[in-house]
Amino acid sequence: MTQSLEDLQRLLRPGVTLSGDDASGPIVDVEHGGHRARISLFGGHVFDWQPAGEAPVLWLSSGTRFDRQRSIRGGTPVCWPWFAVHPEHADWPMHGFARNTMWRLESVGEAAGQVTVRLGLPVEEPHARYFAPAMRPTLDLVIGDSLTFELVQTNAGNEPVQIGQALHTYFEIGDIAAIEITGLEANRFIDKLVIERDGGERAAEGRPITVSGEIDRIYRDLAEPITLVDHELGRRIEIVHEGASNAVVWNPWVAKTERLGDMGTADAYRTMMCIETGNVPPEALMLAPGETHRLTTRYRVQ
Repeated sequence: MTQSLEDLQRLLRPGVTLSGDDASGPIVDVEHGGHRARISLFGGHVFDWQPAGEAPVLWLSSGTRFDRQRSIRGGTPVCWPWFAVHPEHADWPMHGFARNTMWRLESVGEAAGQVTVRLGLPVEEPHARYFAPAMRPTLDLVIGDSLTFELVQTNAGNEPVQIGQALHTYFEIGDIAAIEITGLEANRFIDKLVIERDGGERAAEGRPITVSGEIDRIYRDLAEPITLVDHELGRRIEIVHEGASNAVVWNPWVAKTERLGDMGTADAYRTMMCIETGNVPPEALMLAPGETHRLTTRYRVQ
């Protein structure tokens, strides 16, 4: 059921307001303690986060249209309840339906200088045909000098349910040639660019990741925090995670930027880097009846 403007306004707190229009749908704006964030209820999507005294952390395509016709390109898309192409239904929505669905604003709270916004994803028509309606995921967004996501799902049904999930976060960077990613040196990975040729399984490289062309990798056996080191902007973005088996590292480079069609400019790939945390094939979750899983990821600028 769609929330009315009056219902939404009753949930707000000081420093939390609503914007948006008929095309975009409601947008929750947070301005608290010098920190700011903007959250689209379409997709449960944080598309702007700026801690006090810092430059914006999330990249957003200049070609993004807030029209609820397609997912937002940039920010923090929520991939759920499957990742990439559905393994059995190739015509179903890429990365699931959560990023193309209106979420509900369930609560807004404030404590210890941080604002918590809780969203809920209704699994109802037309999306119930894709997935078990016994699932009722919630997403807690904790906004302050760090940005924390906690995606919680419980299988309230009587049968096991497989879940693929990822926080598909786009980070703003100074220049792709001047970044490195640490924390994954010891992890084996699947190179999705060659997966059809030889399965894509690769051994750990033993060195930080740098990018000089299209990259699309699923890192396995995730354990350590990940750090995006940005030499151009002079900052480090720390990614701490819990309940995640995988990290996906992605940049479309030149040709795919053109094919995607919504990246904004031909050289947009130079100022963005995706580092995703989650549980994706071959490590997708299998939730038993009554089982709950929490995927938690925190971003902090150092």
